[in-house]
Amino acid sequence: MSNFDTAVLTVLKNEGGFVDNPHDPGGPTNMGVSLRFYRTVIDPTATAEDIKALTLQTVSLIYKTHWWDRFKYDRIVDQSVATKLLDMSINMGPLSAHIALQRAVLAATGHALVEDGVLGEQTIARINEANAVSILASFKSELACHYRMIGSSFFIDGWLRRAYL
Repeated sequence: MSNFDTAVLTVLKNEGGFVDNPHDPGGPTNMGVSLRFYRTVIDPTATAEDIKALTLQTVSLIYKTHWWDRFKYDRIVDQSVATKLLDMSINMGPLSAHIALQRAVLAATGHALVEDGVLGEQTIARINEANAVSILASFKSELACHYRMIGSSFFIDGWLRRAYL
């Protein structure tokens, strides 16, 4: 099974440190944790300073609790697929990332899944039965397609780079 500690290193590298970009609807963000997410899920009274003060340990715990454990990403056998899924779920949201992975299963294996964004037993089984290299290549393509369909965005170049990493 996949390992969270390995996966989160990629996420933290891709997310970087504190930024407060006026084009980001999530508001001030540190290591990928936005003020909007933090207020919604953890503390409705949080401020930009609270986000700036987040520690690596706190952010890792947030990712483990609200993504890795919640969606049971450890059930994915291949580490590279699980890592990509965690990274993209944090970046684009779990529903969109999960649907992209379900579409990737069809592209890589010919097995159609219900594109509901739920990582149920059938989805996990199909992912784990497939060739990991094929799944990952198809997943990256589906992720890039998702970003392109969003349309014009200040962040599109970075999103596409991240999709194909």
